[in-house]
Amino acid sequence: MSTMKAPTTHGRIAAKYHNDWGKGPRVMSVEQGSKTAKSGLMVDDIIMKIDGKPCKTKAEMDAALADKRAGNPVSVVVDRDGRNTAFNVTLDPA
Repeated sequence: MSTMKAPTTHGRIAAKYHNDWGKGPRVMSVEQGSKTAKSGLMVDDIIMKIDGKPCKTKAEMDAALADKRAGNPVSVVVDRDGRNTAFNVTLDPA
């Protein structure tokens, strides 16, 4: 008897961004009811690091998330009101 694994779904941070040049992606909106919203990411947070990898652009953020799966947490450091704040964000399905 063979067993099949369910396909894994790529994970994402369920928000819209604008590159805040020199700092990182600034969160412009967070999808209501998403795991991302429940994890605490807020509008105007600037994403500085994901799992220890610096994120100065949306492309760098995407690269840091490339091998992550939905439902898994990632460590995120944001600049929130001029202070670095670290927390875990559970990824939403892509």
